[in-house]
Amino acid sequence: MATDLEKLVVTLEASITKYERTMNKALGITNQTMRKVEQRQATAIQRMNAGWTGMQRGIATAFASAA
Repeated sequence: MATDLEKLVVTLEASITKYERTMNKALGITNQTMRKVEQRQATAIQRMNAGWTGMQRGIATAFASAA
């Protein structure tokens, strides 16, 4: 028959295993979320660059037609 100490050790090992699984799951979710944030940031940068390029063209056209 298992002693109280043996039962405690088994329970502790099971708790640690569950904790590790939970932490690995959280890490996976965090990595997925960060990839999405990075993708959105890259898209936002592309859009901002396109906007600045269009604005620069508009300013250049305005100065060229004023001259």
